[in-house]
Amino acid sequence: GHWHVLANEVSDLLGPSGKKLRGQGSAVSALEWDVKTYLSLSGAVHDAACAAWSLKRYYSGTRPITAIRYMCSKGQSSNPADTATYNVEGIPLETDLVEVITSATTAPGGKHEQIWDVATNQLQPGSNYLNQIAVKGWPGEDPNNAGPPSAATIQSPVRWMLGKDWLPFQRKTFNTPAFPGYISGHSTFSRSAAEVLKLITGSQYFPGGFHHHTVNANTLTPLVEPKGDLFHILIEAQVPIGVKLELQVDGKKLPVSPEKLFNGEAANPDQYPTLKAEFLVDRTCYEAFYQDGQFFASRGKILDSQRKPGTPPVSLYAFGGAVKIISMTVYELKSIWNQK
Repeated sequence: GHWHVLANEVSDLLGPSGKKLRGQGSAVSALEWDVKTYLSLSGAVHDAACAAWSLKRYYSGTRPITAIRYMCSKGQSSNPADTATYNVEGIPLETDLVEVITSATTAPGGKHEQIWDVATNQLQPGSNYLNQIAVKGWPGEDPNNAGPPSAATIQSPVRWMLGKDWLPFQRKTFNTPAFPGYISGHSTFSRSAAEVLKLITGSQYFPGGFHHHTVNANTLTPLVEPKGDLFHILIEAQVPIGVKLELQVDGKKLPVSPEKLFNGEAANPDQYPTLKAEFLVDRTCYEAFYQDGQFFASRGKILDSQRKPGTPPVSLYAFGGAVKIISMTVYELKSIWNQK
């Protein structure tokens, strides 16, 4: 369904004179264009679905939540000398990511002194879990967040938790699908549909898609496209303590500064001389990922624009001092829905 909407948008953007099969020759009628587009697109996605689901069942691959929990429940497979925890079906160890909980690591001040209990959403003494596998990861959505359709506004910092309780990054109301993840149905459908649109329009950059703008250090220039309101934004900057960096998107203020990022029990901002932030902005909310996903925040965004006429949809502001922008990349996304 989504790709039919995209096909409609491509057709509308081409206009009557642009409907040339493979981008060549004379324009065909709207009826001929629609029939051939829908037939080829639907057929390609249907074939992709058959192929994808046949391969899913043939290989019967496990989802990450199944594989990681299973291996961690078995132990570790990296050190045969540690007979108390070794199992050939266990998970490979990786320093500061996947480790064995020991009496040394659970001592006061040790990295496993406390382990997050996913079931109770509380920290527990690490000594309760000796010789079990701990993983450092996202511990699940904060239980104080309201459920969908409300946005998740309370972030969950990365913690040490039991590997057998590992969770993928998703809302607490969303369950892992009960079918194999490999191969990806979404990727298979989308690639086949994209190939059809590429062939029928004669361009791999068929109308729609996205555009990108890169702003280097000391040359910061806001975007000036007046209608953009969906963005993927990457920022890397050096923000001194006491200085606030703020991203404004379509009239909404999105905090980027350490004061907003490093709060509660999160790490001291001195540990992060370079701030990395990634924003996904649509018409209803934005999601922010900091320090390569170590911290996360989500917030609602009103539908009606607050931007004054003539002002850019994306701007970056510093308050209280200078901020060094190492790099900033803004991807302007194209919606599949009609503008209202």
